[in-house]
Amino acid sequence: MRLVAKRRQIRQMFLVAALGVAQLMSLGALGQSAGLRQVQINSRWGGLGPLAASELTIVKQGSKFRLGRRSIDPVLLDKLTGALREPDISQIDLANLGITKDWLATNHQGPNSHYLGGPELQAENQQALYEKRFEDPSFIYPLLSRMYTSSFHTDDYPSVQVQLTFEDGSTATVSSHSQQPFMLPWKIEIGGATHTTYNANVSRTLAALLPKKTVNRPRIAGEGLLNLLRTEVDRALEPELNLLDAENRVGPELAELKEHYSVTETEINAFHHPEYGNEWDRNLPHETNLHVTLRKTSFPPGISDAIVLRYEQGQVEGVAQFLQTAGKYEALALSVPWLNQFIRDNPRVPFRISYVHDTSFGDKAMRTFAADMKARGRDDLVQEVTAQKSSVVLLLIGNTYSESYWLLFPDRHMMLWRYGGPSGLLKWKPMDFPPGKCASYSPPFGGCSGREVTSDGSLAAMGPLSSTTIESGSK
Repeated sequence: MRLVAKRRQIRQMFLVAALGVAQLMSLGALGQSAGLRQVQINSRWGGLGPLAASELTIVKQGSKFRLGRRSIDPVLLDKLTGALREPDISQIDLANLGITKDWLATNHQGPNSHYLGGPELQAENQQALYEKRFEDPSFIYPLLSRMYTSSFHTDDYPSVQVQLTFEDGSTATVSSHSQQPFMLPWKIEIGGATHTTYNANVSRTLAALLPKKTVNRPRIAGEGLLNLLRTEVDRALEPELNLLDAENRVGPELAELKEHYSVTETEINAFHHPEYGNEWDRNLPHETNLHVTLRKTSFPPGISDAIVLRYEQGQVEGVAQFLQTAGKYEALALSVPWLNQFIRDNPRVPFRISYVHDTSFGDKAMRTFAADMKARGRDDLVQEVTAQKSSVVLLLIGNTYSESYWLLFPDRHMMLWRYGGPSGLLKWKPMDFPPGKCASYSPPFGGCSGREVTSDGSLAAMGPLSSTTIESGSK
């Protein structure tokens, strides 16, 4: 008997060293609902809308548990404490979320997202691609993992805290501020020790205790997971779906481009930007275009052609002219020594050589540029660009939607037209280009400039600017 007792003592000492005395005692207290005295639940939400909160207390009265006048089944509390005793899950687990191959096959309908640009998204080959990807757990897992570890919704601030109090006075606290379905991960505090888990069983057993109108209950129960997953799949498949859409409608034209270039992205849409398309708020007919991103094997990393060709009545205009004339713009863009060095030294900075309809610096770009420079009091720059319009190269440099618009002239000097952030300012900083007012398409950060750079890569002196047009573009 003494030997058995000694072995038990050694085993107990090992557990104490691994878990800590307080945590070990609390874990033992979680054995069954009979050890519970009270469960306090505070669930809150804040954001763009009225604040909401639910404060619930489940208390033991004799041998029963009550939430106000409502009786709580002890089995539900047993399931919650049982979930807390389960081993931690350090990252999302598809099976734990309820996502099996059968579940994926049942819910693979799509594509159906408003994020997609092409208007025709129900072709058979698109549906076949969507179903194949959606039913593949190896495709789904990284999307969900990214959603749970890095995705963030603005104006959405949920919080839940659950405190379990036991008859011996020990407590366990479970909390989360996660915006995602099941509110994973959960932070669990027991006996002074804290750990996190992506165990959705904690969420399910907690949701089962809550009245239907409890704040955050649908989120805790995992509602919305399918819709969010579909959105993530749509976003991830957007380039492939748009390519299929374009091949379905303009396959011969794309094949002609592929004889000379590799096609990395393409889609057909009626969007508009400072250099292409018709504004939607001026009662003008929408201008539908084929957008294609092209690369040659001879291009340095980061360099591509961003071409926009008119698409009308099922036909693409201008493929032959692009193939005949694009070379001169590409050659000029790659002929500036200091710029080439920057490109080689910064292969991750995107450089897009713009081509719209029949030239690099098209009619829409000219109109937008002229209005912007007039707003800055620089009519002289409008005259300079107008005289060389057909030879100017428009370079879109930096991250998409915050890129910088640079004009490259035949004598190899450059001009910063506008910028939406620092990623495309080459070797300079925003302070080198005090932003001014743009007449339209005003970026939230940055603005319109007009400052020029010499052919050897030196900043030219600031030109004359009207004092009434200079604004701070940094907000």
